[in-house]
Amino acid sequence: QCLMEPTKSFEETSYVLYNLGGVLMNVFLSIIAILLCFVFPDIVALLSAFALVGFLIALTNGLPFLGLTNDGANLQQMLKSDMVKKATYNQLKMNALQTQGMRLKDMDASLFFETTKAERQNELVSAIALFKACYMMDQGNIQEAYAKMKMLLEEDNAIADIHTINLKMEC
Repeated sequence: QCLMEPTKSFEETSYVLYNLGGVLMNVFLSIIAILLCFVFPDIVALLSAFALVGFLIALTNGLPFLGLTNDGANLQQMLKSDMVKKATYNQLKMNALQTQGMRLKDMDASLFFETTKAERQNELVSAIALFKACYMMDQGNIQEAYAKMKMLLEEDNAIADIHTINLKMEC
């Protein structure tokens, strides 16, 4: 997973290139491996295997599959919804700030925007609700954070299973 920090506003960020970068790199390197088969005939099997695996990874990551979150599915959702773009942008910003040593409680509150139950049917948007609960907890607002986490556990939403497990441990 390559997590980059967006440098522009969420409206100006290139989500297509961001989400397809890995897919395109896999295809590119697979093509290079195929071309190298002609230069290095002694290792054709190795290069062919490398190319095949690269193409398979590109397909499984680039094509949106029903029920599977991958770059293709994320991009498809982002092209349909500015809310999903904003959620992705904010998560990338949060990740960048955390790698620089900043705690959630010290981040700009606007990164943790409110979401509706309908919006939380998207995994990327529902993650913002989870981060909001973590933000509240880090600020010391334990009761408010607990109520938010309990609400997220009780409602039907798209929070990833690993986060649901973490929420159950907290509650």
